[in-house]
Amino acid sequence: MSRLREMLSVSRQFDLPRLIGGVLLATGVVLMELRKDNDWGEFGLFLLAALPCAFLFVLVLAAARPGTPLERWQVGASLAGIAIGLVALTRLMQWLGSGEPLPGAGATFLVTLLVVAVAGYVAFQFRSPIHTFVAAVTLVICYLAFLDWSGSHLGLSDVRDNLAGIAFVYWGLAFLLRTRAQELGPDHLHYVVLTGGLAGIVAGAIGAGTSSILGGFAYLVGVSASSDWELFLLAVSVLLIVYAGWQGTRAATWLCAFAGVLGLLLFVSVNLNSTSLDGWPVWLTIIGAGIVVGSLFGRQAAGAGLGTEPPADPPS
Repeated sequence: MSRLREMLSVSRQFDLPRLIGGVLLATGVVLMELRKDNDWGEFGLFLLAALPCAFLFVLVLAAARPGTPLERWQVGASLAGIAIGLVALTRLMQWLGSGEPLPGAGATFLVTLLVVAVAGYVAFQFRSPIHTFVAAVTLVICYLAFLDWSGSHLGLSDVRDNLAGIAFVYWGLAFLLRTRAQELGPDHLHYVVLTGGLAGIVAGAIGAGTSSILGGFAYLVGVSASSDWELFLLAVSVLLIVYAGWQGTRAATWLCAFAGVLGLLLFVSVNLNSTSLDGWPVWLTIIGAGIVVGSLFGRQAAGAGLGTEPPADPPS
């Protein structure tokens, strides 16, 4: 391992080829898995993904040092390894189980739990924000799979309610950890906020747009469009955009802004069935204009005293 670490640290000019090679390797493995899905057995397909996954992680861990941020090629190679590892674990569950793509919610829970553990380890040990995002998103899927596996048999409305709760949990966690932003790195918190926002957007879209999306089938899944969920979707989307603008121009905050815009587009899409201006169009226009105009007067009033000189110090 020390010899491999020395080779990787000396030849730094090959970092970009390593990054490209890791991505191409993962893509090639996935293509082989798909093309040989009906020709090879589950264990052979498991080895096809597991060996490249192990190879990539050996390279990453050989060159990495705990507490030191990963190099760019290490980030890409580890993400490629996680993607291949997800395929390998799925094939392993097929081999051990019934041969279905994912045999039951229990298998989904176990697979995603392992992905959370690996991504969380890399995020914690090597201060990698993108792995925090991968772990946070996968943890949401893991939690929902656990609920379904434990006998809850989640319907669409249950998924909606749980995702809304998860959004608040993630935002609360980011708020509690805000004092450690310098220690952890701000992008870690941004990605936690982003994950909570995505969960909230999906929850709001399910609640607000199910009737528009599913039409007459909405009653079969026990969900109907609701103005309350439209408000929730709008609030989550606006909060993400405001958060992105308030926090600056880091890549993670731009993703928050993009998610917020996506949420607003979903909000607009579920309100296209009416030609009336009553309701959301009028109220949003009035409230938005009122806030902007009010801020102009507030700025003028606050600035009125900026040109005054502070009182002179008393003579000593």
